[in-house]
This record gives sequence, C-alpha cells and structure tokens, in this order.
Amino acid sequence: MFIKTIVKTDKKTGKRYNYYRLCESYRIGNKTRHRSIVSMGRLDGIETREDKKL
Repeated sequence: MFIKTIVKTDKKTGKRYNYYRLCESYRIGNKTRHRSIVSMGRLDGIETREDKKL
C-alpha cells in the first residue's frame, strides 16, 4: 500500500491543490494496476515537504 498524491489546478485562479488517496497495487496478468482504498481528500494541515513522510 502507498499514498498517492493527486495535484489539481483551479483553472480560474491557477492555485494548486493536493488530494491524497490510500492505494494498493495488484496484478492482472503481467500488468500492474492501482486500486484506490480510501480517498482522504485535501489535507490542509500538511505542508508539501511533509507529505512525503506519509
């Protein structure tokens, strides 16, 4: 399992937002896929440098 960071940009203001999901990797044949377990949404209290610690 790992935490995936999704970066969204507001088209009007250009401001970037980080969204977080807990994902797991699995295989179908020879291909690796990711399955989203839970969406944690925007975690405003986390700085961009601190999100690597998750």
